Amino acid sequence: MLSVRIRPGLPYEIEKIVSDNISPNYDVPSVPTKVGFFSGVVAELRQVEWPARELVFRSLGIIVGICVFFSVFVAGLDFILSAIMVNLGEMI
Repeated sequence: MLSVRIRPGLPYEIEKIVSDNISPNYDVPSVPTKVGFFSGVVAELRQVEWPARELVFRSLGIIVGICVFFSVFVAGLDFILSAIMVNLGEMI
């Protein structure tokens, strides 16, 4: 028979009661803490292979250039289409 019981006041510790030939000894899961979480984050960030500064600035320049190009393109298209719509409105 397998049963699981959670003790009051200890939400992260789970007590297992197992009968027959399975041993009731087990490892209790550790309670997650904020300090443990942030130390894990720092450890993972140290393993990250960050790009070179030149590559970041080159990529940034390309992205900004594309954004400016499409902004000017859409503004020009809007100006042309609104002029056409105003002229069509005056014809009617």
